[in-house]
Amino acid sequence: MSAAVTDAVWQVLGEADRARVIAFWQRHGALPYDTDPAARARQAAAVARIDGEIAGVATAEIDIVPQLDLRFAFFREYVAPDHRQGSVALHLFRAAWQVMEAWSRAHPEEAVMGVAGIVQGDALRTAARVTVHPPSGLALAGYTPGGRQIRIRWFDHARVPLT
Repeated sequence: MSAAVTDAVWQVLGEADRARVIAFWQRHGALPYDTDPAARARQAAAVARIDGEIAGVATAEIDIVPQLDLRFAFFREYVAPDHRQGSVALHLFRAAWQVMEAWSRAHPEEAVMGVAGIVQGDALRTAARVTVHPPSGLALAGYTPGGRQIRIRWFDHARVPLT
């Protein structure tokens, strides 16, 4: 098996590639039943491919981290089951992180301070016992009302407004 090739695609993914992303999610049953696949595909931030086939997709949606009352790019990642033991998820995170940081720097009016994610899945909950996850730099920022961890990583250029 070849190494993953990961492309940053935030706001540049073409229609044909969005259709391939949707087909990937549908093939794996990756989206909740109430999710609009086309809308989610428009949020694609990074796509990982192995031997030309999609192995994983990271999406980003700008929203507020309630504990901080600041805007962050919330990441979601889905990696095909056959590729979860490798480094595909980390490569996706890094590519998505870089494209979102560059976008945030170029659009200061959007006031996006960093990336955030809600920890899901049993394997991730076990790994999430550290306050800062070294490979990703994601730090614990609080919990959802349902008890899931919210993790964040600040962009280098982020500045918190004075109150």
